[in-house]
Amino acid sequence: MSDHSLFEVNRVDIDAADIARRVAAGLVRDGLVTFEAEPTRTGVLALALRLMVPRPHRDADADGITLICHQGELATRPGYAGFGAGALDPHTELSSAPRPPALLMLTCVRAASSGDASFIVDGAAVHAELVSQAPGVAAALARPRTAMFGDPGWSGAVFEHGPGGRLTIRLRLDELARFTPEIRRALPRLREVIAEHVTELPLRPGQGFLIDNRRMLHGRRSFNGRRTVYRVLGDPAPGLLLRPGFLPAGHEHRHPPSPLNGLPARPGIATGQFR
Repeated sequence: MSDHSLFEVNRVDIDAADIARRVAAGLVRDGLVTFEAEPTRTGVLALALRLMVPRPHRDADADGITLICHQGELATRPGYAGFGAGALDPHTELSSAPRPPALLMLTCVRAASSGDASFIVDGAAVHAELVSQAPGVAAALARPRTAMFGDPGWSGAVFEHGPGGRLTIRLRLDELARFTPEIRRALPRLREVIAEHVTELPLRPGQGFLIDNRRMLHGRRSFNGRRTVYRVLGDPAPGLLLRPGFLPAGHEHRHPPSPLNGLPARPGIATGQFR
């Protein structure tokens, strides 16, 4: 499928009276919807508030919007690479939070002069392929307390079990991610499968996408120019019926939920095994 057709196939009409139903259906089916909107802060915020409750966080302004553009030296600090012009590995947002936001909305305000193809990866497809082709890796990636995201961070797993048999994905692959030896050995295979499922989704000014942050990974290619995007993180608005994450394929390796999965790390507890 071409990038253009991907955008068109998943596009929702933001003026539709039943936009919440259409968005929910698209997110359940594909983990993704695309849209065209006024590329202004006011327009982006108006759309976001129809679909989500913005989540306050480190980089957001008071209205919940984060302006992402090249900010020079800031991008050299750990965890701030998004404010540079370099490529970003596939990741989920706020992986260090006890409960990451369910939704990510990204809207292009100014396109880069070259480069800058945004891309997405369906975590459900990645999990299904791992279960089919590398079940030991899939099982390892679902074991509790095998990954540490952020500093001081959150200790959990790449694939985490939730209510109703659903799975969620939580991932970052930068300097703020640490893994047990078992997971470090599994990372090359995980990277390979993720790469096989990358779908580029370049955006023009006024175009954007909304993804299920507990199912989908996203990233970008390096770019040149004054690329500017608005990002909003949040949870479904009351009218948006959505259960984040995904149901594993029927042939998956059954790994029972653990009450320890996703517990916050405590200083001095099992941290020596991460690197």
